[in-house]
Amino acid sequence: MGQPGLDAFSTPWCEKRLMTRYPPPPSDFEPAVPRSGRPLAAAFAMTACVLATTALAAGSEGDAMVGNWKPDDRETVLSITRAGSAYSALAPATDGGTIDLFRGVTWDAESKTWKGELYASKRSAWVSAVLRLENPNTLVLKVSSGIFTKEVTWLRSPPPKQP
Repeated sequence: MGQPGLDAFSTPWCEKRLMTRYPPPPSDFEPAVPRSGRPLAAAFAMTACVLATTALAAGSEGDAMVGNWKPDDRETVLSITRAGSAYSALAPATDGGTIDLFRGVTWDAESKTWKGELYASKRSAWVSAVLRLENPNTLVLKVSSGIFTKEVTWLRSPPPKQP
């Protein structure tokens, strides 16, 4: 005899009990809605089109931040890119590579801002950030850590020159 547990549900006794409690419909049974699936497929296709259009519109509006930016207090040019629904701010690292200064930054269509975390190199810590475009060439970052808040301005910049 097997142990009671998951395999107890696959015994013939259980199957017989389910069949007596919930018998199959008679063979001459006609459902109220045809089983072709076409109305469901049409509704699914229409929903998919609406969602795709909404995602493209939100993505294009949120992508206004993509490009090269220069913080007003530094000489470094940062490159903001989008990967999926999140954004990255790539800065040159001392070893010749790049480091991402954003973590979990995503577009919030309701407030027309980007929200996430920014790496504060002076503090060596991640801080909460809300980013908004003041105009097409000015990005304002509102950075918060605890009760302290600071606004930093980044200006759109041409791509950095390669040596």
